[in-house]
Amino acid sequence: MGFFNDFFHSPARGARRIVESLAMGSGDFSGLEGLSLQKQLDTLDRAVRDLVWDERFDAAEQVFTFAASLTPLALLERRLDFYRVQERIDDEVATLRTAVKAHPRNPEPRARLARLLGDLDRATEALALLQAAPAEDALLDLERCAVLIDLGRGDEALPELEEMVPQLEGALRGAFDDNYRILRERLMRANALLDDVHVTREGGQARVLSAASRGQIDRHAAINYTLIGQGLMARSGAQPVSLRVQPLDEDGTALALDNARGDLIARTRHGLSELRLGHPSRAKLLFSRAHEADASYFPAALGLGAAMRMEETHAIRRIDDLPALHSITGLERLLPDWAALTELERRVVHASALPLRCALPALSKARAQLIVLPLDVRPSDRRELSEVGESDEPHAVATDALAGFAMPHLAVVRLEDLLDTTSPNMSWVFAHELAHMAMWRLPERTQQSIERLHQRALDNPWAVGGYQQKNPQEFFAVGYEGWLRTKYRRHGAPVRDEAGIVDELFALFDRIDAADSFSGL
Repeated sequence: MGFFNDFFHSPARGARRIVESLAMGSGDFSGLEGLSLQKQLDTLDRAVRDLVWDERFDAAEQVFTFAASLTPLALLERRLDFYRVQERIDDEVATLRTAVKAHPRNPEPRARLARLLGDLDRATEALALLQAAPAEDALLDLERCAVLIDLGRGDEALPELEEMVPQLEGALRGAFDDNYRILRERLMRANALLDDVHVTREGGQARVLSAASRGQIDRHAAINYTLIGQGLMARSGAQPVSLRVQPLDEDGTALALDNARGDLIARTRHGLSELRLGHPSRAKLLFSRAHEADASYFPAALGLGAAMRMEETHAIRRIDDLPALHSITGLERLLPDWAALTELERRVVHASALPLRCALPALSKARAQLIVLPLDVRPSDRRELSEVGESDEPHAVATDALAGFAMPHLAVVRLEDLLDTTSPNMSWVFAHELAHMAMWRLPERTQQSIERLHQRALDNPWAVGGYQQKNPQEFFAVGYEGWLRTKYRRHGAPVRDEAGIVDELFALFDRIDAADSFSGL
């Protein structure tokens, strides 16, 4: 009769009888006698589902207890989901521990428990669990790499991940159905972990570089090429053509370089000339060809990102909004590359410096300099800049990947970004770095006002963005960018907050703009 009971048994009807018996307080599971283990579990699973739907959680717990008496891993997935929804983390951990103990050679429960412990910031415990596995397994190797990265030991995980990724790629090519899905998920996770290691070691640009090497970037997004260029620049050993900005013959430079289109460096310089002369579409085509010819040449990627940004946001046309050129005391001494700049570049520099003109004499007296780096020059190529990161290697790498940075006596911007006052990212870089230098020279009472306003921003964190909250210097520099965006009707102008912090900061910039010297502040 056992065979016929099993054959004609309906899990739905059996589950209904169990649910009804639990409602009456009897908890009768006798109807499962004589059924195969699978039919019993199917019936219990259906009963749990109905009880959870009706929010009868205590009754569902009784079903789980009975199921576990049949086999330790009974209804494992349903039980884990049950505890997760109820946020019973300790019970979830205990259930997985039971599964690991019952089936020590099954990698799935061990891997899941390790991942859960990692999510709970118990990475050391997770690593011990994985190291105690009785046999090696690819899934456990992947989880161990993840735990090592969480523990800050990414260098230990790196060789294994670099070996694992090509192995998974090879296995994926011959896989089908469920095995293909499993291998694909593991490959995606291994690539993500590999990216995490590179990001920790080399900065955020490494993630885009890694994705680009796998053909997984959006080729229509300008920011991706900028990040690729920054990442390549931090690794590059290429020698620049010149460490200083070279003046352009605005009537003939592009034509002269046109004869050397086949040369990678010449084509990139040609693209930069077109960009500086206000032709981002032509520049984009030249940079694109150079990048296709050698994807490891960082100037081509940086130039392509800049040209795409300026084309998309009509950056050149918007330079007409800026004030006409006139002399600003101290500007040319601060900017040694002034004579080599094009008229368009001078217009942006002039508009950036004009509201801060009261600080320029003090900067000039201190012999401060704002250096413009050519497209193929890294900060570390310039002797006066190479010392910035000498005491800390990770910082030195990051410095080579920055669009600009500033210290009290020295600041740096990149030539390819100079004309951009319109894009959401990378625009007004010159104004941002100059604002840093200017703030260090403002009267002490003005600096104290900025510091007090910054503290108010920390007390009202919705008022300004997280990066602007970082310190008083960034509060001032990012705020100055926002003031210029508002003044010249650019995209990304800040929203006025109810606490009045942006209004008060803008009022300060209005006073600085109106003052020709510190005495006016």
